[in-house]
Amino acid sequence: MYKVKKSDLKGDISGFPLDIVQRMVEYQVKQGNKADVAVFQQAKDAGRDSGGFTWSNTIEASTFWGSIINGKMFYLFSDNAYPKVMEVSNHHDFTNSEQRVVFAEKLGRFLAWESGTTLEEAEHQFYTATWPYARDIDIIDNTQEEHVVELTFQDISDGRGIGVKPYLIRIRS
Repeated sequence: MYKVKKSDLKGDISGFPLDIVQRMVEYQVKQGNKADVAVFQQAKDAGRDSGGFTWSNTIEASTFWGSIINGKMFYLFSDNAYPKVMEVSNHHDFTNSEQRVVFAEKLGRFLAWESGTTLEEAEHQFYTATWPYARDIDIIDNTQEEHVVELTFQDISDGRGIGVKPYLIRIRS
């Protein structure tokens, strides 16, 4: 993969941060074009057919790239920025949590793709969901020992097993 250099930041991408242009080149290649920063030097918003990349075919989507490339809102883009895989939940203690690709935080809620637990899966998602709680995967408390819970279908019908992570449930006859 081509490594973007400071000397590449000229023309239409003059003043752009290196990491943003690097991501643009990565998408350029991922969408079938050759790595060519000169395409963006001529037209920062070059689409796939012009040798760049199609914004809507990325995990970040069109609105994000429009804000970055045309709006020069570079602060939206950083290593700690979205999208990223996070643990999300409707409960402050993260019971019944799920893993989702979160792409924004707004008005105290986290916006995530409705399904898909990896960045690759999220690229094919269209529908979104919001969650009141989210945390980085690396800070999940794994100190609690997890145990397999054996339940019958009747147990589940009676409401037993609520709060148990699905992968820990074993159905018994």
